[in-house]
Amino acid sequence: MIHQLEPMGYHLVNILLHAITSVLYYRVCHTIMASEFTSFMASMLFAIHPIHTEAVTGVVGRAETLSSVFYLSSYLLYTEATKRKKYSGWKSLTLSVVCLSVAMLCKEQGITIAGVCALYEIFVAQK
Repeated sequence: MIHQLEPMGYHLVNILLHAITSVLYYRVCHTIMASEFTSFMASMLFAIHPIHTEAVTGVVGRAETLSSVFYLSSYLLYTEATKRKKYSGWKSLTLSVVCLSVAMLCKEQGITIAGVCALYEIFVAQK
């Protein structure tokens, strides 16, 4: 245990995870929306919204933020894999499945990224 029983280390890790989640959220918004400004404002609203207080301030909330990091990473890797030519996206697709698995191990709701990727494939990638 790096931090032993000192809560400051745990809080700093949670804040770092929330910052990473906010950056990943910006990247997801940027893939969905064309405007960088709109994506930036959406990610700032996400970062400062008080609903995340419990996930960031409590050690138990780390499962939520870890799941979010891998959930968003899985989505970004999947979109990257579908943008590539036929067989060159295997690495991104494999990493997307790994991130999906880790997100699911962190929190059960991580399995929903499989449905999100399926909807992305049907409505966006196939057009």
